[in-house]
Amino acid sequence: MGQKTTLASWVLSICKSGEHYGVDPSYLMKVANLDIASQNTSEDRVPVDAMEHVWATLVEKAQDESVGLTAASYITPMTFHAMAMTIQSSATVRDALYTMQKHLSVIHDGIWIEVEEGPDSSLNIILRQEKECLTPSEQTVDAGVAIYFKIFTQWMGLMRHNVLAVQFTRSTPPDSTNWQMYFGVPLKFSSKHSGLTLSNGALDFPISSGNRDLKSIGESALEKYRGSYEKPIIERSIRRTLKMALEQGESPNQDFVAQTLAISSRSLRRMLGNINTTYSRIWDDVRRENAEHLLTTTDLPISEVAWRLGIENVSTFNRLFKAWSSCSPSEFRKRLNS
Repeated sequence: MGQKTTLASWVLSICKSGEHYGVDPSYLMKVANLDIASQNTSEDRVPVDAMEHVWATLVEKAQDESVGLTAASYITPMTFHAMAMTIQSSATVRDALYTMQKHLSVIHDGIWIEVEEGPDSSLNIILRQEKECLTPSEQTVDAGVAIYFKIFTQWMGLMRHNVLAVQFTRSTPPDSTNWQMYFGVPLKFSSKHSGLTLSNGALDFPISSGNRDLKSIGESALEKYRGSYEKPIIERSIRRTLKMALEQGESPNQDFVAQTLAISSRSLRRMLGNINTTYSRIWDDVRRENAEHLLTTTDLPISEVAWRLGIENVSTFNRLFKAWSSCSPSEFRKRLNS
């Protein structure tokens, strides 16, 4: 059984919420033995037990049982990267829910969503956990339910009255005011499951931001991300090293990466051979991902994008990008804006 992990940007949001209580986010990262400097790319993962350590420390320092709700308020669509775009570009709530079920492991690979029919054709959206996964803290569950409530009512635009109730397996807090204020719908504690109950017909609610082309791009990005974090450790380490080098304006060669990882170049070649890949293949893939990211999220000139990838000649960048993506950088950007 592999160690369960969660998205680093989610853990960073939890740490960021410490500011609400006067707790230094960097302190929360350190007590959980997390490397602050490395938590800056979409591929980073954090062990679930480290996240639980963050929660325990935050509760102790904040002296507030509702820290999970506070952390959920720090979540933005960018926290979950392509997942948010894919949800918001879905045609209906049903379509978006299917997307969440399919790709939830991107956010946390120890939980899943189950849909169960309730009384009067209502639907229970239930958060389940893998049997092998560490039992989640009350704060993890609170935050999870609060985030899903936000996704349905804010990101999808579902009217709040379509959420009939919110359930928690936890016992009723001594003071449930913060829960009542956050949700504004009937709450049920000491329930047999944690999740939301939606009204009959809620799944067919149309999402105003639905866009088939954007959803396709988001789905592709999610599949690529899942493939990246499921890659062998050595490849993930190389990718992280290359991305950090690019951010610093460097164009690292194989010897540089080997030295950074404290292994010989010969050992690095052998290890990559064992997983049927090469340094140049990974280097090209990292540059392609960075190029697509910059072309998608910025208005930088093509020459600037090329320079940030360590490519001084624009024509060379155009040729490489066309080999990577079957179109020129300009065409790629036009497709996104069409």
